[in-house]
Amino acid sequence: MSMSPENPFDANPNAPGNSGGVYPDSPPKKSKAKFWLMGCGILGFVGLLVCCGGPLLMTQFGLSMLAGEFQKQLDGNPVIVEHIGEIESLSMNWSETIARAQNAEGGSEELAFEISGTKGSGVVMIQQDQSGDGTGMQSATLVMEDGTRYPIEFAPSPTDEIDMDSIFDEGEIPVSEEPIGVQ
Repeated sequence: MSMSPENPFDANPNAPGNSGGVYPDSPPKKSKAKFWLMGCGILGFVGLLVCCGGPLLMTQFGLSMLAGEFQKQLDGNPVIVEHIGEIESLSMNWSETIARAQNAEGGSEELAFEISGTKGSGVVMIQQDQSGDGTGMQSATLVMEDGTRYPIEFAPSPTDEIDMDSIFDEGEIPVSEEPIGVQ
């Protein structure tokens, strides 16, 4: 068989591997869309974890630090020792805090912390001291499981008793006419 003169694009029957003048079809290329979709899905999931989980983790970390500071301030308090005993755990109660914020009159913002100890458990309602770094307590109330409320008294802070006017006088520092160290 020879090539047809009418069609120069006919297959060459003499080409190796060509039986009958037709080239075998090559296998179809595999689609890479599945890998792209899977990669985008994984990246989206990781992005979701970072964007949503990161702030949640940081909030949880910050609140646990705040609870640790409050626990240091409550340790040894006579009201806590009498009704709770030695503090075993102190953690934020989100639902109680949100309920108090919604029902607050006069803008009082209280944080609710679940407290449990060797003698019992309850909720400590804390108003933060806004004058400092926010880790101090302005006032606190212990609410027991039966609804009994006990106000928690704090010892005055040493900085509350300092009168800055007695430390620094209103005048200037006296300057001697004679230089120091000259004889």
